[in-house]
Amino acid sequence: MKFSAHSRGFIALLGVLVVLALPSPYDAWADAAGWVALSDSLFAPLVRDGDVAGLIAGVTVDDQRTIQAWGEARLGGHVPDAETLFEIGSITKTFTGALLARMAGIGEVGLDDPVQLYLDGLTTAPQVGPEPIRLWHLATHTSGLPRIMNHTAGQALFGDNPYANITPAMIYEWLGEVRLKAPPGETSEYSNMGMGLLGHVLALRAGTGYETLLRERILWPLRMQQTVIALDAAQSERLAPGYRRRALKLPLVADFKRVPAWDMPHLEGMGALRSNVGDMLTWVEANLCAIEIAQGEPTPVAGNSSGPAKVNSTSPLEWTEEVARPPRGDALFAALRVAMQPRARVSADTEIGLAWQLTTLIDESGTTRTMIWHNGATGGHHAFLGLDPARRLGLVVLANTATDRIESAAFDFFRHGAAEVGEAERDDKQEREPQQPAAREGDTAKPPAQPRAEF
Repeated sequence: MKFSAHSRGFIALLGVLVVLALPSPYDAWADAAGWVALSDSLFAPLVRDGDVAGLIAGVTVDDQRTIQAWGEARLGGHVPDAETLFEIGSITKTFTGALLARMAGIGEVGLDDPVQLYLDGLTTAPQVGPEPIRLWHLATHTSGLPRIMNHTAGQALFGDNPYANITPAMIYEWLGEVRLKAPPGETSEYSNMGMGLLGHVLALRAGTGYETLLRERILWPLRMQQTVIALDAAQSERLAPGYRRRALKLPLVADFKRVPAWDMPHLEGMGALRSNVGDMLTWVEANLCAIEIAQGEPTPVAGNSSGPAKVNSTSPLEWTEEVARPPRGDALFAALRVAMQPRARVSADTEIGLAWQLTTLIDESGTTRTMIWHNGATGGHHAFLGLDPARRLGLVVLANTATDRIESAAFDFFRHGAAEVGEAERDDKQEREPQQPAAREGDTAKPPAQPRAEF
């Protein structure tokens, strides 16, 4: 997959409409064009207004992909492209949840297994009352564990590399001393440490590292070769640097400050993955496909098997894809369905599966819809992905700047009803008060009234 050279600033990468070979119940081409216009109206202003240095958005609707990009992958450089890698932060948790479901599906672990079962001889997991912390508690943020280890709180606020030096011994010591905030299973309160512990425990059970386990069980079967933790030399060159917007504009000083990448060598399951827009679209499509298989309408998923896709000949890009119809009984897609099943209540309008958030929205046509989503943030990157199975619609947003505005724009994207999608640039667009979603990596379990910038 190669892009031609682009000038800096806003460039919409239109024409990447990969049409997969499945009949559509409606005119998907016209529908896709409307979603592209909507995406442009919502995300281009983030760069124009100086909130984000660079951003790339991918839309998949009724088996068509479109990619648009704005700004700079690195200051003074080119626009982000399909090869640009970003830290996806807590979107990693959706992979950890799927990994738990897949291992449970073949009996390696049980969703109800106490976490202590896999920590004997290492540490003693905390407990309040008769109920132990179970694996599904970790995946649904109902374990009662706090959000982060105490010593990382100050570092995270200042955007350095807060998890890089945490060792297994430190994790075990912390587990032996920490007090639960609530008995397991009672309430859902977002815990990075809980999901990091889950990834650690699954790797212990498999006798391998988290990245290797994830690659073998999920990433390679979906041919997601650019979703990684450890970067090779070429990938390191393609990783967009992370930035934070300066609070004050100063003469002769760039508006954005570069911040370090984040490393989580023993807590990878909570947020260590890096990826590009193509792989993230494949992840969205795979989860849409898992739902459709259950409904008897399997959708092709790019990158899963052999067979060329149809490519729009007017595209300025060189694009090749592979398309497949996964078998109905495929264990991976069964695990993806399990991971998306709601298991706990987060708020009045949101439930949680194995990491996935399921939020009920009322779109502008008055239709009640379920959006399945997650977001992620590190010190200098921000990411969002969501899917609306009823509309066979998915969205991926990757940015090289931490900002709260991405969630607001993404939720606005999904609130548009089918009748409204062609009116993305209506004059009253700015007059609407959007319902604010959860904002950042540390806050997704309880959507606040206003997004908060916390980790």
